[in-house]
Amino acid sequence: MKHLAGGATIYGMVVVASRLGWFILLPVYWKFLTPTDFGVIGIVILTQGFLVPVLGLGLHDAVQRYYPEWSEEQRRERLGTIWFGIVAWSLAVCLSLTIAHRVFNLVFEKVDSVPFFLVGLWTAFFMTLVALPLSVLRIRGEVKQFSYITAGVFLTQSAASVMMVAGFSMGAAGYLLGGLIGAACWAVGLSAHYWRGAVAAWRARNLRELLSYSLPMVPATILDGTISLFDRYFLDKHVPLATIGLYNVANQFGSAVVVVNQGLKSAWIPFLYRVMHDRKDAPAIVGLFSFYYVALLLPPALLVALLSREIIAVFDERYLESYAFVPWIVLTVYLQAVTTAMGRGLDLSKKNALWPVISAVQVAASLVALSYFVPAHGAIGAAWAIAIAAGVRALVQIAVAHRAYPRPFYGRRLLILWSMGLLTFWVGSRAGFDSVALSAIAKMAVVVAGTIATAAMVLDRGSMDDLRSFIGSKVSKARGRTNE
Repeated sequence: MKHLAGGATIYGMVVVASRLGWFILLPVYWKFLTPTDFGVIGIVILTQGFLVPVLGLGLHDAVQRYYPEWSEEQRRERLGTIWFGIVAWSLAVCLSLTIAHRVFNLVFEKVDSVPFFLVGLWTAFFMTLVALPLSVLRIRGEVKQFSYITAGVFLTQSAASVMMVAGFSMGAAGYLLGGLIGAACWAVGLSAHYWRGAVAAWRARNLRELLSYSLPMVPATILDGTISLFDRYFLDKHVPLATIGLYNVANQFGSAVVVVNQGLKSAWIPFLYRVMHDRKDAPAIVGLFSFYYVALLLPPALLVALLSREIIAVFDERYLESYAFVPWIVLTVYLQAVTTAMGRGLDLSKKNALWPVISAVQVAASLVALSYFVPAHGAIGAAWAIAIAAGVRALVQIAVAHRAYPRPFYGRRLLILWSMGLLTFWVGSRAGFDSVALSAIAKMAVVVAGTIATAAMVLDRGSMDDLRSFIGSKVSKARGRTNE
């Protein structure tokens, strides 16, 4: 617990700082950007989320899975081979798509491929080069360095975007160009640092070994990236671009849950692989800590789902309509986090062949739900549809993961946890006042009370004693630092 919490805390603090920085900059962006600009930005950023894992061929994940098993010399050779493989592949793909950039407009009619798609495409190329060194740092357990670099990437991209948007009045193109400049700067610097632990080597046999693990995940990655574009595709056909902008703003607020989840996930995946390598009781640890993961993430999800309305009202009431989407988007993000926590199994057992099947199920659920709900209900229908698809994915992947890698499943505790979560949200959503401040205080009080009640119901006496002891030790250390 101390090991996992220590890593998650440092990762989480940096992600929180980055998200807080985004909130601080949000009024600046709102002043210089329109809802239509946000619609353009949202669509392009989603295409980047689709492209980065495809350009990386899943090799970032392969590094984390195999790194603990390699000797020092094997690490240096394989890291060199991986770098050459990723650069050659991603450069070829990006050059091809640059030449055939009009293909973007076959998917999204309301966003021009030049300059928007091309800027997003090359940003994805450089972010792929950033992701590889960060994967190595994460599996090595170099938490502070990983966190500092992650924060540096955010600050560089934000500074460049603000300069382009506020200083040069370049609108959505300027925002995206700032991201490209920041990604390119860090890609060059991190690649130079990466080669301190690698040697120039090309071993096709080594690359085939890694690709045998990662390639079955690539179709799944492509499908997963496609899923993130489906709602924008249907919205592009059925609602105005300004409404897509409001939907994107809601995603930005709703995805604040990602702040906590990224902190946990960044520590969680290396933690799993090290436990698999070092501990004989790994299944028991994985099962118990999966439950802790989803339980820890529930209170932040409730806070974001309930308080986003007050935050939007304080910043700019023009965007208040976007709150209608927030609770559903928060639910989607939480379900994705549940899948991350409880759905690891195929990779742990090195049986990745079923990944595309799992993603195909979610794709089918997304298409069916979106094709029904968006034409009938517009943007809110898209929010409902992606939540439904995320739920289907969670059920299927967790079932497959537990079959591939059996571990304890705390069904009764999960039922209590999620029932109390729904009750807390229902009570909090009705704790509104004319005063924004009073509403925020009331909602926070409801979440705190619900969290305490839930903990008392789902944790046994031993776990409660361990939790109090753990929190007490952290508080004592914090007081000691304060006194010093």
